[in-house]
Amino acid sequence: MNKNALYLGIFGVLCALAGVLVGININKPPRGYFNRPYFRQRQEFMPSRFQARKDGRFLEMLSAKLELSPEQKTKVKEILENTRKKMEDLGKNLRQQIAEVKDSADKEIWEILNPQQQEKFKALKDEFKKRATSFRQEKLY
Repeated sequence: MNKNALYLGIFGVLCALAGVLVGININKPPRGYFNRPYFRQRQEFMPSRFQARKDGRFLEMLSAKLELSPEQKTKVKEILENTRKKMEDLGKNLRQQIAEVKDSADKEIWEILNPQQQEKFKALKDEFKKRATSFRQEKLY
């Protein structure tokens, strides 16, 4: 068999394999796809149910589907606004309670560690805090 034909065959197989690999990678969304600006812009056109409730579209939908009278619509609007405020307050309180539980656990862990371990634990907490703040900043763009 001719050496050139063998090399040409191997080269053809490698080219086909490279094409398949490139094709697979083209179809994958890049890392961080959901944090990209164009994705966030699309979200404005696809608002969440919470946004729909906040800007009144939910009330309009309820009014149309349930055939509410103007008086009923006013009362439902007040109920929805009060519920939204209560949910926001609940969320704030929940975050505070979670922070308190985490602080309590950290204190309990701190008490059982020796001084060297306490230094390492403090460094780990600082590192986690840096990661969390950098992650939040990345999401904000």
